[in-house]
Amino acid sequence: MLILTRRVGETIRINDDISVTVLGVKGSQVRLGIEAPEGVAVHREEIFERIQAGLQQSAPANQPEPDRSEPLYANRTEAEWRQLLAEEAEQLKGKEQPEKNHDAA
Repeated sequence: MLILTRRVGETIRINDDISVTVLGVKGSQVRLGIEAPEGVAVHREEIFERIQAGLQQSAPANQPEPDRSEPLYANRTEAEWRQLLAEEAEQLKGKEQPEKNHDAA
């Protein structure tokens, strides 16, 4: 664990895109301001633990982890596959037709 000392108004930088600023100190509480990219989740530890506990409870027990290497379209119905193949066949027909040469005399 890295231990740093900061005063009110001072900032800690994490990589190029995260900053933690000490906004105030009141008794034994410290008020922090955190700037992070939109995709970075920032939670108080007790909230994070609740989220993790909820995820573990919602996950079915003894169920294997899904194979992420298979594409999601593997679960298509037969009708969806037929439609997809028909669309691909139409696209291939369009590519196979020779382009007309408008410059030929």
